[in-house]
Amino acid sequence: MKRRWVVAPGLAQTAATQGESRQLLAQLAGQRSLMATERRVALVIGNAAYDNAPLRNPVNDARAMAKALRELGFQVSEKTDADLKGMTVTVNQFGEQTKRADVALFYYSGHGIQSQGQNHLIPTEAQVAAENELPFSSLNAGLVLAKMQNAGTRVNIMILDACRTNPFARIFRSSNVGLAQMEAAQGTIIAYSTAPGAVAVDGEEAT
Repeated sequence: MKRRWVVAPGLAQTAATQGESRQLLAQLAGQRSLMATERRVALVIGNAAYDNAPLRNPVNDARAMAKALRELGFQVSEKTDADLKGMTVTVNQFGEQTKRADVALFYYSGHGIQSQGQNHLIPTEAQVAAENELPFSSLNAGLVLAKMQNAGTRVNIMILDACRTNPFARIFRSSNVGLAQMEAAQGTIIAYSTAPGAVAVDGEEAT
């Protein structure tokens, strides 16, 4: 299954097959700002064991990404199959780490939903009965981006491998699919696993 990585406006688009996140990272690491002397921190989250609509690959993808990041000199925090509390605590800790870093990277693989122009990363235990409950049952991707940008790091990278089918689509009023495009400050790279407003297939399970 082909997965197309789409990078935020103003930056080149690049294609990658599933499992080739190392190639995407190598391209990003080739940016002039990513020097070997810089302190690099990363947070990697992979959610697959959902109560509703479980996925096959996010945990495998997250582990592969964490390994690749460590090889690129990142100090990596890794969390898999996280509930909302676990995701929130981990993101807050990451926000503190970024204050002492030159380069910050956030990678998320799992269910992601857009609602009213905001992207929500879905914890494994999420139960949503109506669309207006989503902000209270999920992690807003904008919060992660804000923590990175507020830290004053020279380069921020957000990779959202999270455009799977909306598991709560039947109770949503809007018909939007995939993730919404996010605005980012200068020095920030946002990469999506497919074009904004489109859906990425989970693919075959890694071995």
